[in-house]
Amino acid sequence: MTEKQILAVLWLLATPDSYRSVGKRFNMGKASLSNSFTLIINALNKIAPNIISWPTFDKIPDVIQGFHRISGVNNVVGAIDGTFIPIKAPVVDPEVYITRKSNYAMTLQAVCIRNLKFTNCFMGYPGSVSDTRIFRNSTL
Repeated sequence: MTEKQILAVLWLLATPDSYRSVGKRFNMGKASLSNSFTLIINALNKIAPNIISWPTFDKIPDVIQGFHRISGVNNVVGAIDGTFIPIKAPVVDPEVYITRKSNYAMTLQAVCIRNLKFTNCFMGYPGSVSDTRIFRNSTL
């Protein structure tokens, strides 16, 4: 993979821009960008378990102490939040992907520790699904 492919995919993930506009920005065709997207996402999914992991039992006291230092709150091992990942309208059941902001999206739930390292990520639910349901069905 070239640096340009990686940067184009990161741009696509970080913005609401279309494949067409990102491809134009990086001098890539829509099909090439789509292929790059698939390759890079598959590569990231493959290495994710080596990078995103819950703190081991022996590291939890350090994580708790770090959160306490910056917030004054006791016994915190992670901060959790969700965000919408914009998508094009799916062909099947597009209405379930519409968010409260009337965009098509999937929901990403993530947990990080005080130094902003991810310790857990969970994705796959359509944008209309509530945070509570996603949390209940996540690996947490």
